[in-house]
Amino acid sequence: MAATVYSAAVMGIDAELITVETRISPGVQYFIIGLPGESVKESLFRVESAIESAGLHMPRQKVLINMGPAGLRKEGAGFDLPIAISILAASGQLDLDLDKTLFAGELSLNGYLRPVRGAIAITLKARKAGFDTLILPTENSPEAAIVSGIKVYGLATLQEVIACLRRPSDFELSLPPTGKEKVGIQPLPKLDFADISGQQKIKRAMEISAAGGHNILLIGPPGSGKTMIANRLPGIMPKLTTEEALETTKIYSVASRSDQVFFESCRPFRKPHHTASDIAMVGGGSPLMPGEISLAHNGILFLDELPEFRKAVLESLRQPLEAKTITISRASYNADLPADFLLAAAMNPCPCGYFKHPGRKCSCSPESIRRYLQKISGPLLDRIDLQVKVPPVAYTAQQPILKIDTSATIAKRVLTTLERQIRRQGVQNASLAPELIKKHCSLAPAEHELFLTVLQKHQLSARSHDRILKVARTIADMAGSENIGLLHLSEAISLRCLDQDYFQ
Repeated sequence: MAATVYSAAVMGIDAELITVETRISPGVQYFIIGLPGESVKESLFRVESAIESAGLHMPRQKVLINMGPAGLRKEGAGFDLPIAISILAASGQLDLDLDKTLFAGELSLNGYLRPVRGAIAITLKARKAGFDTLILPTENSPEAAIVSGIKVYGLATLQEVIACLRRPSDFELSLPPTGKEKVGIQPLPKLDFADISGQQKIKRAMEISAAGGHNILLIGPPGSGKTMIANRLPGIMPKLTTEEALETTKIYSVASRSDQVFFESCRPFRKPHHTASDIAMVGGGSPLMPGEISLAHNGILFLDELPEFRKAVLESLRQPLEAKTITISRASYNADLPADFLLAAAMNPCPCGYFKHPGRKCSCSPESIRRYLQKISGPLLDRIDLQVKVPPVAYTAQQPILKIDTSATIAKRVLTTLERQIRRQGVQNASLAPELIKKHCSLAPAEHELFLTVLQKHQLSARSHDRILKVARTIADMAGSENIGLLHLSEAISLRCLDQDYFQ
């Protein structure tokens, strides 16, 4: 006898449909073919024990299991459940129509279902492929139920799966989480810009960054508030849209971090340590796991102590900062992962931290300063729109003042500016294509003359030219201006030419 059951394999952050075909014939051996990985080859031992624990029997005949497409390597234990169901169907112990049901789940020896990674990706693939029912472990059901248009059953054991297939009306469908249980990014601790006295220019730069989606670098001495200010950036960012939340949650689901996420909340804020490897940053491994830049998708990647990261790690950011995706190529797979993040970085100006400090003497040699700053390459620096010098905070600046904008107040302004950009061009200013820059960032003669003078004086690149214009467009939007004025352009230039002070 033969039977066909359907499952899905996670590839990158998406899933591919897998067909599990089982044929039982005279003989005594069990075989799995179709390029199975080691964990898939081991599944027959788990499946046999789980079937017997469910009060059924494993066929004492030749069992041939083919997993298609044959050219796609199958990894992970998530195929245990579809293999078990296909064996039961082929042996006549489960005589049901399974053509519209997709299965995923790992089995323990006593028949309990264990969660799989990438439940949202699997659910989206099942819906797209035309399946009307998805059966998977209980732990995966809340995130899977976010996807509409398909019935999701979260079950605990193989026995429950069989009972559900026979009498689905006896089981409740999994429902999307509600209230505090919603799936999306976990709320971060509430840090408010109102807690910081002084540093008004730096707060202004952070607002420009959030409003236009511009990458930002803060450089200044220890204790000037760089990290404190950067940690408050998520509090002024617009909340995730429903589409963005689903996309971001799918990435976390693939990375087996579903317990860290909640739906329709603040954007992801990733802070990898400077010892992170290039694989930890961009993704990779076997099975393929998203790196920090993908976990920061639709959110913020904050790199504190930027020069302390390995140079190879920093250079790996260059391509995703432009393309908003990262391509991972290995011998066994090739995958494109999303990486549309806002880069926020902070650093000292030298190893001791006091180069060009107005009140303290730097103890570093010129050569050590040069080596330290050269860790940040020109091409990477060129991709950072806002390069802001953070001055040391005087004691008088820390005294209470009459009015300090709260994060909530700044966030409202950011949202207003963002809505203006979306109405005009459909994307944030940082994402403007060259043709849209020409259309929406044109300059009057006086502004154009100033811009040419600056470009020639500082020998700025064509990329810098475009990024300054995009920042100026954001500043004009914040002011409610239809055109880029002289003040808008001047401020954008002042927030870009930091490399002339340090990186020469």
